[in-house]
Amino acid sequence: MPGGLLASESSPATPLSRHFHDLPDPNQTSSDFCNSFWGRGDRGVEVLFDRMHGAARTMEEVQGFWRKRIAIEEEYATKLAELATLPLGKDEIGDLRVALDTVRAETKAQASRHLTFVQTMKQELEQPSENFISKQETHKKAFSAPIERLYKEKQIQEKYVEKARTKYESDRASINLYAAQSAQLQGKELDEIQTKLERVHKTAQANEIDYQKFANMLGDTCKLDSPSIKKQCQALEEERINFIKDNVWTYANGVSTVCVSDDESCEKIRVHLEQVEVEEEVENFVKHYGTGPIILEPGLFIPHSLSSPPGRPKQKVSTFVRSPVIVPLAGPALAGNSLDASNQATKHPVDPSDRIAQALDALKKAGWVTRNGVGSISSKPAQFTDNDAKVLFYVKALYDYKATTTEEFDLQPGDIIAVTATPDDGWWSGMLLDETRRIPGRTVFPSNFVCLY
Repeated sequence: MPGGLLASESSPATPLSRHFHDLPDPNQTSSDFCNSFWGRGDRGVEVLFDRMHGAARTMEEVQGFWRKRIAIEEEYATKLAELATLPLGKDEIGDLRVALDTVRAETKAQASRHLTFVQTMKQELEQPSENFISKQETHKKAFSAPIERLYKEKQIQEKYVEKARTKYESDRASINLYAAQSAQLQGKELDEIQTKLERVHKTAQANEIDYQKFANMLGDTCKLDSPSIKKQCQALEEERINFIKDNVWTYANGVSTVCVSDDESCEKIRVHLEQVEVEEEVENFVKHYGTGPIILEPGLFIPHSLSSPPGRPKQKVSTFVRSPVIVPLAGPALAGNSLDASNQATKHPVDPSDRIAQALDALKKAGWVTRNGVGSISSKPAQFTDNDAKVLFYVKALYDYKATTTEEFDLQPGDIIAVTATPDDGWWSGMLLDETRRIPGRTVFPSNFVCLY
């Protein structure tokens, strides 16, 4: 709805909501308080009272919100500062050490910025709110409180006026009645009516004086309820709404600034992480901490009876070949749920470009498995399956798998499979070594459910 929520929509239980009306007064053409809150009785004054009381409560709520938000921010900044003092990667070297040092440094910088934001909120949010609340209290003492007292006095005066008016009108009715009767009576009856008429005249005069006095007092009271009071209320309301708008806007800008600064810190961390290369880290470690390639044979027993001193210990230069490191062929996302892994293998065959295919390709490039599937990754003699297919290597099942075609076989964690073919689609061929569960003709299984054995 244009103009935001109305009182009855936002808070039905508030005192102001009881004055809500859907149909505006057709005579209402002004938005000024001094022209909009009059009407029958004291409804206008009552609405303004409820509005000003609600405005005071809102300011107290705003101030309470800032205090709570400041406490949260201060606690967070303090914990960040404590976190930045903890050791992080002190045993590392190279770019990885720089990246971890950046994490600590930026965490410390974030703590500093959040503490600065705490001070900003205290100075630009909490303190101005407290000052405005004081201004509201001053206005209440100078204007609102006297008007409320005036309102109560007016209600009392209205009761007095109504009571005096009733008596006066009753006396006037009696005078008219006795006057009419006196025109029709004579003698003693006429004398009695004349006596009553004189007595009623005296009473009427006294009641008329009271009626006039109370009416004058009510008029004097109503004069104090002048348009200037309503103007003062509107001026304070406009200032309050504008203040809250600016106050909250300042808060939003502050939070946004801190978030941008935190993101800049994270970007610095990402920049340093991009400079971390595994090969360079390992190379630097070997370069600056390596102890050399010379391998000394262990010392031999030298008997005391040996006539000549022994020669120098034999030594050789290490020339070991480092084989490719094979990661488990099942991704970590499959480790927690074998059913999900089964669905993934069935619906989404392994892409040749993924880590599994890359690991297999590394095996082939290293000569462990040839392009046509011939070769071995161990020094064990070549073996063959029951159908004379050559065993390339062995793998172990990591997860449960239920076959979905007549070519596949079930897997259970721990099963050992002799691999005979490794197509690039990720559906390998092999033989289950568990003879009790082996089914002839079923040789296909998903490679992302196994690891190298």
